[in-house]
Amino acid sequence: MPKDAHDSATLIGEMAHIVAHGEGGPRADPAYPVAKLNTHENLILLCPTCHTRIDRLPYQYNVQVLRQMKRDHEAAFSSPDQSVISKQQLKDRIFASAMPITNIPTKVFSAPTQFRKQNVKDLLVALNRPADRHEILAFELRDDRLYSFHDLSPPDGPFSRVCDFKTTERLLADEMWMDPDMRRLYVTLLNRALSRFLLSKGVRYQSQHHRYYFLADKETGARSFEYDSLAGRREKRMVVWNPITKLTGKPKRRWIHLAANLSFQQPAKAKWLLAVRPERYITKDGTTEFDANKIGPIVTRLKASMHNRAYFSEVHFWKQFLCERKPMLSLGFGGQHLIVESDLISAEITWAGVPDDDKKVADMQPDEDLFSVAERRSVSDELDTDDTDAEVDDDV
Repeated sequence: MPKDAHDSATLIGEMAHIVAHGEGGPRADPAYPVAKLNTHENLILLCPTCHTRIDRLPYQYNVQVLRQMKRDHEAAFSSPDQSVISKQQLKDRIFASAMPITNIPTKVFSAPTQFRKQNVKDLLVALNRPADRHEILAFELRDDRLYSFHDLSPPDGPFSRVCDFKTTERLLADEMWMDPDMRRLYVTLLNRALSRFLLSKGVRYQSQHHRYYFLADKETGARSFEYDSLAGRREKRMVVWNPITKLTGKPKRRWIHLAANLSFQQPAKAKWLLAVRPERYITKDGTTEFDANKIGPIVTRLKASMHNRAYFSEVHFWKQFLCERKPMLSLGFGGQHLIVESDLISAEITWAGVPDDDKKVADMQPDEDLFSVAERRSVSDELDTDDTDAEVDDDV
């Protein structure tokens, strides 16, 4: 897994000299050119234990022995004969831990407001909340103004009581992306929308480590969700649990919460994606955060056991959870939508493959149903309306 601030460094190798660097060192040779002492031919990579051993036994591990060790090691990891590779080529598919975004808000609306971040709770009370859980009231307060993907101008809109809707201004997203500060504002609105949606599903954002984590069940503490595994089976996945000590059978003094860093990325001018990086969140009792100084080693051990298949499985779980096992996640902002597809970005490759790594992956894309088809058609109609409005603006 990717290294984060809690991971501690682990020494796995040391660079050793075959001919000693110093005159009094083991295997020293006054006739050996000084200019070659720190070159590739005189260096060998050893684990700390072996490094100590060969320096203590210079006659047993002399220069000739170490040079042969170096040749044997490099031969084992050198490129095999090209003719052998060509016979073993296979077609495979690699997956990125990212979900494509096929529709994103093209406008941001702004209007003056009397509310500030210190009294944002009063603003939340005054909102006209929509009944649809997928209709998200995401906003940002900045420089005495309120910014949102929602059109702020309607007098009966959700924000009409918290801003001067009569003086609403419209900003174009593609122009905002060109300015670093305005782009951050745009991404903030995306993050707010995702955070509000996930909070309604019992997942909270922790700003200190930029990750979302599952909240414990209010009654039982432990939580689980059903999902379709990589093998295509319907399985139950624990997302909050109290691990048990194997020797005693007693619960440990910590709870583990499934977590993830979810970030909006823009790899190209008009392309966006939602990147997923599995994480862990540790609490003492399901609620109280674990001591930050003790959490690092625990999380590091958990990450060390998460190899490629396990990592991929968690990314797969998160995409299913986000999209509710549907073909897409669709969040509405009045007349605009954010649509995140449930399939991961992937590409076909031809390569030699990895021995014993031929586990198959079931078809991971849910079938379209009447609801998803209707949702896509609705978004398409809104885009057509936006194009018409733009043409009218140009004529004016």
